[in-house]
Order: sequence, then structure tokens, then C-alpha cells
Amino acid sequence: MFRSIITFKPQLQRVALQNRLLVNNTSIQCSKRYLSMKFLDKYRFPKQNPGGVEGSLNDELKKPELNFFEGGFHWGYEKLITLAMIPTSLLPFYSYMYLGNLSISPIWDSLLSILLLMHASYGYKSCIIDYIPQRKFGYWHKFCKRLLQVGGIIALYGIYVMETENNGMTDLVRRLWRAKSSSDDDDVKNYI
Repeated sequence: MFRSIITFKPQLQRVALQNRLLVNNTSIQCSKRYLSMKFLDKYRFPKQNPGGVEGSLNDELKKPELNFFEGGFHWGYEKLITLAMIPTSLLPFYSYMYLGNLSISPIWDSLLSILLLMHASYGYKSCIIDYIPQRKFGYWHKFCKRLLQVGGIIALYGIYVMETENNGMTDLVRRLWRAKSSSDDDDVKNYI
């Protein structure tokens, strides 16, 4: 009763049949090789179930291991660092307004720099945990966390150099704030 609107010419049907036979030929399938190296397997994304669900509804919930650097402790440390940054960041303003100069103790200046570094590090770590999860990305999650730690160590060395060879972070901010252009003051070029 119904006829197909699209009709194929007999020549096209023969070509399609020949192509289908070529694909199903075992000699062609055996000749296909994919680049596979065992030492690169750890860089692949791990296989996961839909939604990341493992097991059935009746399985017992696996409790995570207690780690004093992750989980709820992580959020507590982040809040503690944020609260500690409030008085240390207000100290340079206090010294400038009441003492007339921006020079604060190198200990307070290095404490402010380290707290700022830790605050930024916890923020980036939260982004890594949220957007590069362990169950989905596997090796790359650990790689990003290690890369963040290496960057933190390099930044700590930068803070050490800034505190010992120059006058610290508050002096850096003061010089950058007052600099009109790079040709006016040669001291500003030392920082940048």
C-alpha cells in the first residue's frame, strides 16, 4: 500500500553492498591497529557508571577515611585563615593613618603574605575538587593538586625573597600604588 519515497538506483545498491562486505571482512578488521602503550594507561579517564553510582541500593555506604587536611576540616581551616586575614590586612592601614608611615614589622608583613597565599591556595583547591573530580578524571585530579602544591612552594620562596631583599608586600603595594609610570621611578622596576 505504501511505497518508499526514496528509491535507490541498482548501481548504488551494489556499491553499498560491496562496502558492507568490505567492512565485515575479518582481514580488514585485523589490520586496524590502535596506538596503545601500557605506561600511558594511567593518563586515561577512568570508566565510571552513569551518575557515579556504584553497587545497588542495598549496599552499605562506604565511609570516607578520616583526613585532617580534607573534608570538613578543610572548610574549618579556610574560615580560620579568612578570619585571621582581617586584622593582618587592616594593620597596614592603621599604621599609615596613625603612625604616618606604611612600615610595619616584617613578621606581620610576612604573616599577611603567607595568609594571603594560603587563602588563594584553598580557593584554587576548592575549584580543583569541584571541577576536576577524582572519580571522573582520576590521575589528572591528583596532578592538578600536586601542581598547585608546587606553585605554592614557589610562591613561598617568592615571599621569602620579597621579605629579605626588599621591604615586603606592603611596600610593594605602596610603590605600585604611587607609581605614575615606569619611567618616573627606577625602584619600581626592581619589583616588576
